[in-house]
Amino acid sequence: MRPNYTPGCRHHCDLAFHCRTEARHQGKPAALGTAVRDDLAGIDTIATALALTDGHLHPSRGQKDLTQALRHAQRIHADLQTDTA
Repeated sequence: MRPNYTPGCRHHCDLAFHCRTEARHQGKPAALGTAVRDDLAGIDTIATALALTDGHLHPSRGQKDLTQALRHAQRIHADLQTDTA
């Protein structure tokens, strides 16, 4: 059985810490929280999300909108970092 970790699991499942560790090792978005997992639906790993964001990976037809949103968020983050420097 593949671990299907969500942060809420910690409140009711004795195996939650095992599943969280597996999610982290596999680079699953769920390791960052349910909202991130939901926002990155269709992207299986954090590494894939980062590769789409920085252009190292070309999005599939179903990932184009999400890739645009990730790149927009990256630009905003970069602008904020520049403003505080």
